[in-house]
Amino acid sequence: MHEKILVAFDGGRGSLGALQWAAAHVGEGDRLRVVSVEELNVFAVPVQTSSGRNAAESLEDAEEWMRLNAPGVAADFIRDTGDVAEVLLRQSAHADICVVGTQRGGSDLGRLEPVPRKLATLVEHPVIVVPSSNASPAGPVVVGVSEDEVSTAPVMFAAAAASRAGRPLRIVHAWWVVPHSDWDGKESESGAAVAHRAVVETALELVAEQYPALILTGDSIVGETLSVLRDAAESASLTVVGRRRTTRLSAWMLGSVAHDLLSVLPCPIAVVPTRESAQSVA
Repeated sequence: MHEKILVAFDGGRGSLGALQWAAAHVGEGDRLRVVSVEELNVFAVPVQTSSGRNAAESLEDAEEWMRLNAPGVAADFIRDTGDVAEVLLRQSAHADICVVGTQRGGSDLGRLEPVPRKLATLVEHPVIVVPSSNASPAGPVVVGVSEDEVSTAPVMFAAAAASRAGRPLRIVHAWWVVPHSDWDGKESESGAAVAHRAVVETALELVAEQYPALILTGDSIVGETLSVLRDAAESASLTVVGRRRTTRLSAWMLGSVAHDLLSVLPCPIAVVPTRESAQSVA
């Protein structure tokens, strides 16, 4: 299936990382939709972008970069006006995937920029947030799964991304033993280990059925979810997490794991809405 990939571009280092990632990961027949937003202040004067360039100049920069670095990739270059996040949300209706860059990451826990956070929270298809310092890392695609996962969307998105990029897929499940005074500690931990390993095996079987040539590994790891996924992401080319929410009132609640992982950005992070999150705001 051919996909339309929206790339937010303002000429800064973060958006260049996003453009670089998108250009390197398009498939045959895919098309980029590069959008630069002219944001106006209350006096209708353009707000300076992070690069010091206006929207038209930023688009020229994007076209020149594509001509020199990805001449075979089909792309449209679109200039729009308004609030950056709102424009990108509107433009996302014309895309299947959104790619946005950020200069945050590393030690900036909890300081994810408003635009990437809003897109990752509200867009109803996968959003990939790319750190400018690590736009094209090597390594497998990693996807986190939980024991109460009811949607296959994150796992299958990760499998498709790994297959397209020619990389292995690693499925990671983090869990923790909750002590109970009336249980034998060793027996309860052993039983829990079997149950949590089954979560990984189920995901592996699902992927293997549809992507038999894909190199697959799976790990069930005792530990706090964010810590486990962050460690796995350190050696990943892309890390995929699901996003669930129930009501419009909770639209800014991205989820602690997704938000914190995006805030530290050890590699590009894909936030994939599950079916129930899309249905809840229909």
